Amino acid sequence: MPDEQAVDNVIGDPPLVQADGADASLNPVEPPEDLDCPDGDGGVIPKGDTSAASRGWGLGWPTNNHPKTKVVRAGGVALSVHGEIAPLVEWLMTETVAGGYALNDGQCWGFANRSIRDSNRPSNHSWGLAVDLNSLSNPMTDHLVTNMPDWMVELWKSKQFRWGGDYKGRVDAMHFDRATVEAPLPSHSPDVATATDQVVDRYLETLDGARVASRIRSLLIGLLPSGETDAERIARELHLSVSTLQRQLGGE
Repeated sequence: MPDEQAVDNVIGDPPLVQADGADASLNPVEPPEDLDCPDGDGGVIPKGDTSAASRGWGLGWPTNNHPKTKVVRAGGVALSVHGEIAPLVEWLMTETVAGGYALNDGQCWGFANRSIRDSNRPSNHSWGLAVDLNSLSNPMTDHLVTNMPDWMVELWKSKQFRWGGDYKGRVDAMHFDRATVEAPLPSHSPDVATATDQVVDRYLETLDGARVASRIRSLLIGLLPSGETDAERIARELHLSVSTLQRQLGGE
């Protein structure tokens, strides 16, 4: 698993979430029709408990959730995902490539407003809560075929992404989704990116520019527990990080 201290990125303004140095010309692609999710959820979660709608994410296909998505550019690819998970996906993509697993442009995708193949049920891609990575090396088959290292799978699963490689029956190794996690409550639980943005702004003038502040923000997104939305706790974490950096910079 890659070192979380290696993260060093800059997050752009909505609807873009872009890693430092990412190719701005990259554009997201939709999954080909014949590569969409198999019918069902692979037996990973109980039957009847498979819809992101039941967890507060709203309606999926045929409802068009594209306005809720953001484009994430990192690791040499571009994906469209739900805005609530975009900063986390950007961090995971950056860490994946930093750890030595390359992502291939044209073989990775996120949002697609469609049903699960051969069914009338929404695909998790229709919420922007699913991504497929390196489809050619991680095909959907009746047995596990993957070139993903264990540390990478565990990295994504540690942030509460479900892996299609764990499916029973028809295995979908390219697939990761976060549809089994409750949606945040926007009325009193801002997402991690928003909360950290508010606090970072206070310190931009006291640190060595926006790059250092962006580094702290990225580290926090990776280090905070999955689903963390407590703005006050995030603020305290960031204050401690800033204080430590100030002492280090002052001693150099």
